[in-house]
Amino acid sequence: MTDIELQESYTDHDGGEFTPVNVRVVATWPAPTFVENLAIDSAGAIFVSLYSHNRVDRYDPATGATTPFADLPAAPMGLAFDATGSLWATGGTFRKGPGYVWKIGRDGSVQHWTDLPDAVFINGCTLHPDGRTLLACESLTGRVLAIDLLNPVAGPPG
Repeated sequence: MTDIELQESYTDHDGGEFTPVNVRVVATWPAPTFVENLAIDSAGAIFVSLYSHNRVDRYDPATGATTPFADLPAAPMGLAFDATGSLWATGGTFRKGPGYVWKIGRDGSVQHWTDLPDAVFINGCTLHPDGRTLLACESLTGRVLAIDLLNPVAGPPG
């Protein structure tokens, strides 16, 4: 397909300069795997949340290998690294709640951090610049939740 044909195939394109970009697949999982989110550690490894498998996998760009990293008791969605290298994951079962937050160690060990009782579609997350707050999207209700990472709330493992 030529650049002109590509431009014409996007009817809402403003007519300005259009240049397709190169894209390559770096990792795949067999269907019907539901790949949700990713985060990159300080060494460049890519961690991917697999909603369909209640798992976080690790992709090594140097070798191209993908390996299971952490098994979770519920579906993970959001992923974010903190300054110490711990991986934080948000998740839960869509439309059922509660939402969960887990802290995942560098060795893949999972620590239940807190429950989010009224969260029924906890989604992406990011670390706040203060280094002590995880911001997480609760997509169904349109909220952003601020979760204290220094003081876990006791609750059943989730």
